Amino acid sequence: MDKIQTVAAPMAGITDKPMRKMLRLFGSQLLFSEMIGIDSFLKNESAILKQADIQGEENIAVQLVGFNAEKMGLVAKIMADKGATKIYVNMGCPIKKLVGNFSGSRLLLYPEKAALIIEQIKKTVSVPVGVKMRIGWDKEHLNGKEFARLMENAGTDEIIVHGRTKTDMYQGLVNLDYIKKINETVNIPVFANGDITDTVSAATALKKTNCVGVVVGRALRGTPWKLKEIEQGKVPDFSLQEIVLHHFDLLLDWYKEQGVLIARKHLNWYSNHLSAKNKKLFWEQICTEKEVQKIKQAITVFFEK
Repeated sequence: MDKIQTVAAPMAGITDKPMRKMLRLFGSQLLFSEMIGIDSFLKNESAILKQADIQGEENIAVQLVGFNAEKMGLVAKIMADKGATKIYVNMGCPIKKLVGNFSGSRLLLYPEKAALIIEQIKKTVSVPVGVKMRIGWDKEHLNGKEFARLMENAGTDEIIVHGRTKTDMYQGLVNLDYIKKINETVNIPVFANGDITDTVSAATALKKTNCVGVVVGRALRGTPWKLKEIEQGKVPDFSLQEIVLHHFDLLLDWYKEQGVLIARKHLNWYSNHLSAKNKKLFWEQICTEKEVQKIKQAITVFFEK
């Protein structure tokens, strides 16, 4: 079997700098920042500026979300100057806050505006520009083919297509047939996204869509080795205990005192891979304990086997 080209999806609250370091431990090449809201960035909000910190990273794509073309172009230029090797525009996120601000998947309803955003960004940066989109707003408005063609005409260099509509959110089956139609509509690289969890689902997506690669999202939670597993068709050798402790240390180093709280979701995801009888006790420990050394001891004991 040929090596499957896999990319980690940009995910808010997940693909932060510590997670990107974990992914690179297993050989990941291009990685995405978290989603960066341009208005918060231009207001110098500390949380967004931290998410936008790509210092010292190579092969790093930055995903922007917003509706104002000029502001998008401005932030794209800033991030390209900081070292971003690709600029992506999020036109697929279905969450209420973004949709209410006429950004994310709401842009599927305003294709001309979306095209203006791409055109403006292309004027300001020399790095490739991509779009992450869905197949349409709902099943009655599957405009993904027309939308993708317009994005290509505006200058988009590549597209990631999540095979659901906005109203689907993350429910139901991914529409691989429609991703294929989008891929056949444009002459730029298209990546399939949605429910890629293992080598079989990745190979199936590629076979049914003829895309150049797959983008893996939620399956990466607690499995930073997943991309390499999909590419090789087997789980790479590593110590789960060492991986979890290392990720915990990275979170503490990056977020300081907040790292303990942020680590809880990651520790829960890691623990879900085990059927240990004491999983409930471990979860209670990490949800109530604030002392770093005691948490590390709990991690060591729980993952020692």
